[in-house]
Amino acid sequence: MRCQYLYGDYKPNKEITVSDIYPVTVPSQIKRKNSTSSGGTLRGLGTLGKGTIRKLKDFYLEEKEEDEKELAEEEAKAKDTITDLWKNKSGLSKGAAQQELLKITTRWLAFGYGIFEVLLSDNRFREMELWLAVGHNDIAIYQRRKSLPLEVYTYDSVISFGAPQVNTFKVSIEGQAPLEMQTPEFLDIARLMKTYISIMVRRKRESIVS
Repeated sequence: MRCQYLYGDYKPNKEITVSDIYPVTVPSQIKRKNSTSSGGTLRGLGTLGKGTIRKLKDFYLEEKEEDEKELAEEEAKAKDTITDLWKNKSGLSKGAAQQELLKITTRWLAFGYGIFEVLLSDNRFREMELWLAVGHNDIAIYQRRKSLPLEVYTYDSVISFGAPQVNTFKVSIEGQAPLEMQTPEFLDIARLMKTYISIMVRRKRESIVS
């Protein structure tokens, strides 16, 4: 629907930028970024030749090449899927496509939430690569690119939250095991949650006073 709104009817020779339509990520990039930032990957470099500059450079070049290759493969898959869906919208005007796109977006339960990609190794969830949605009244765990949440936790049930270490974000929930996730956006999540909880607390105080 977004392609129909931006470009009009599908044409075989029409080039599109996948990242403008659908953000593609490679899970290994997040894992490598986490391990490098926390020191895990760097500690392993001692086996590559006592940490020489040449070895270090080769190491990162290899990782970069792998990431670029994986990203290209994922973008190719996404482009095929986008093209198939786009073809079915042929004939829809720009205005009509915009209205349909708005309807789809606002139907999503996480509309208006801050969305963060996280890695969460937890038996409560079947997949490790998930979304953390941070809203005005609660946080939710989503399977990536799915419309329904796997779990929702109101701020009233949140006992504490924070970053016990770099690239790790932890939320303690009343009556449940803590959620500990890996994400390079841990500071942004903490700031957003703190802001929403502060607003909620202030409103409760104001309602009591009035």
